[in-house]
Amino acid sequence: MSDTTRQRNLAETRDFYARGFRVAMEPVWGEHLHLGLFERPDDGLREAQERAVSAMADDLPLSAASCVVEVACGLGPAARHLAARYGCRVLASNISERQLGQGAALTRDAGLAERIAFAGADFHRLPFAAGQFDLWWCQESLLHSPDKTAVLAEARRVLRRDGWLVLSDLTLAAWVGEEDRAAIYDRVKSPGMWDRSDYERALAALGFEIQRFEDWSRHVAPSYAAIRAAAARHLERHPTGLPAAESARALAQFQLWVDAAEAGKIGWVYYAARAGSA
Repeated sequence: MSDTTRQRNLAETRDFYARGFRVAMEPVWGEHLHLGLFERPDDGLREAQERAVSAMADDLPLSAASCVVEVACGLGPAARHLAARYGCRVLASNISERQLGQGAALTRDAGLAERIAFAGADFHRLPFAAGQFDLWWCQESLLHSPDKTAVLAEARRVLRRDGWLVLSDLTLAAWVGEEDRAAIYDRVKSPGMWDRSDYERALAALGFEIQRFEDWSRHVAPSYAAIRAAAARHLERHPTGLPAAESARALAQFQLWVDAAEAGKIGWVYYAARAGSA
């Protein structure tokens, strides 16, 4: 991946999370910018999102002595969960200065500033020493990367021997045609999405040993349906001043992802893997 490609991708991703409709919907997303695990039809979005974070951390060997790096941390809810529940220290990194500032403020309000630090960092080239962390954590963010192998290689580099990689991401079935693929990518301005087999080949090639895998694909459609419904309610109650066409297009894109997930085109996977000694 050239520096030009990487810089262009970083700029596009920053713009995606900082532009009008996305910012206007922040009350809908709340602290979490990710999908959720729905156990009951009446589950709320935030409840489901928090359940996903808890599920990702289940059975990990975490303690107050653990040192964690989270990449693409958003506003830092996962970092706060890990620090509060396990007492570990977390370095939460992101390319958005705006989100880093918001995350640091929320962390201070939660009384966790002594355990969590925030840092600007591109997950393709982390400015951290090799072998520094016990756990590398990333939620639904590699879909924004034009070089996912480089991101996973950086995870391997900064982890200690026998350290853990914890990853969830949205996938796109290999059989999806180019027209549908382009429409799906447009929703999140993704340069390209992998399917499950791509992740498993890349992890194995880098010496990661998968300890736990879960297919959470059935939760994608409920997540985006809940987001779309909440966004529509919010727009009715709180006019944003954005062009009506922009809001209508965004709601239609949410529905496109619901439909794509129900058709089996979009999936959601979770991996917990250990870095081997090689």
